[in-house]
Amino acid sequence: MFLGIVVVLTATQAGACRCADPLSRVDEVVRALGELPAPGERLSQDWYRVEIQNQPAGFVHNTVYRVPPGGGGGYLVRHQSRVAIVRQGERAVIEENTAVHENEDGHLLRLRKTKTQPGARERIEAGRSGSEFVTVVNDEIRREPLSPPIFAIVRLEWHLFRQGLRPGARLEVRVYDAENGGACRIPIEVREASATGASIEAGSCAAPGAVIALRLDGEGRIIESVQTLGRLRIRSVRAEGPLDVPHGANLDDLMAIRVEPLAGYPHNARRARLRLSNFPSELPAPPDGAGQRVLGRLAPGSFEIELSVPDPPPHLPYPLVEVPPEVVPHLAPAAQVQSDHPEIVAAAHEATRGASDALDAVLRLARTANRRLRSDMKTPNASALDAWRAESGDCSERALLLAALCRAAGIPARGVLGLVYSDRAFGFHMWNEVFLGGWIPLDAGLEGLPARPTHLRLAIDPLLPGMAERETREAAGVVASDLKIEFVSLEPLSPAESAPP
Repeated sequence: MFLGIVVVLTATQAGACRCADPLSRVDEVVRALGELPAPGERLSQDWYRVEIQNQPAGFVHNTVYRVPPGGGGGYLVRHQSRVAIVRQGERAVIEENTAVHENEDGHLLRLRKTKTQPGARERIEAGRSGSEFVTVVNDEIRREPLSPPIFAIVRLEWHLFRQGLRPGARLEVRVYDAENGGACRIPIEVREASATGASIEAGSCAAPGAVIALRLDGEGRIIESVQTLGRLRIRSVRAEGPLDVPHGANLDDLMAIRVEPLAGYPHNARRARLRLSNFPSELPAPPDGAGQRVLGRLAPGSFEIELSVPDPPPHLPYPLVEVPPEVVPHLAPAAQVQSDHPEIVAAAHEATRGASDALDAVLRLARTANRRLRSDMKTPNASALDAWRAESGDCSERALLLAALCRAAGIPARGVLGLVYSDRAFGFHMWNEVFLGGWIPLDAGLEGLPARPTHLRLAIDPLLPGMAERETREAAGVVASDLKIEFVSLEPLSPAESAPP
């Protein structure tokens, strides 16, 4: 159960408040959670080889210790995973180190996790505090009730096996998933069970709709884990360790959905009608907005969607004179969008000096974000400030940086996750929307507005506190699913508007 679904490649939390507390309380809250106990007697050590789409990708290493009664009793699990991925020929290694203290029944007492990859580092501290379970993700504090109990997911299958499994049994368990930084409920079905082992299937916190198939030995330890979400397949097999991290699994094809476009798309298209099928039924429908309209649901998991060239925004004075109250939150800084940092503020003011109107200011900021960052994977999931300093990043770093620059310039901005068309495929992408009397799509990679019907919106605003994990995983889950996109019709531009292919 240890990997969850890796869809970076990252469910709504059941019963979780996940309320944000003032950042000044973070250190105080972490100290109140207490320290992890020192490892006692080592009980087991397992190595697993990880494959993504049958390509070698890395390893997982688990060590289990029994904690002496004076240290809190129960078990301490040290968990390490290293997964290498390759995109556009560039290699990045994602490393997770997790320590989990659980009691004899598998209920979670304390957790500490660090996740590192080029350009980014995430820290999670979690544990019990009174009647609540508290999680600190970087500078954000989340709280949720302890009842019903929260199981530590790293050895859930061992605890279930020890309690006795009956073939055909179905149950639902509340577990803690360190990928999401919170608890959720997962369904479990026992396929086979005997004294010599078991086979069970479980859901996933990290990716709604995913299925995790586990084979256990006679001691309840994992022999093989196969995690499937649509066309994404991650297999972990017990192996002799230690293992080397291979060059990595190539994810280009996984993050792209091939299509057969109609003649004239996208260069000479004013409007395109698409049919989406095999859309994960447990996820919300793609949202309407500028340049996108859901025409209807044809069947479960099937939609017809119209993409069009967005209307040009109105000419508004700059600085903006008025911002509606419901839009004001999109002017505020956030953990990944440091719009109040002096370096970002200075860059925004420099870029917008002499702007003739608000649209001109926005286009200047888009040029600044695009030209500042070299396109590479050296800083995946970096914040706006980190990307600005590293002068590198991909679409997500450009979107974060552009959001920060716009907010620093007094222009509301938010992020959008979805698919963008290029080279006979729709690929996973992130861009922005800015508020100029209404929400207007803006792509920093294009240094301007989407001038063609090429951007398919899946999720809006993953930049607000507490939203990024859910929104990102739901959107990435669509891309990794068996989603199929077909062109239904095309409305061309007039001859005077047409552009060369």
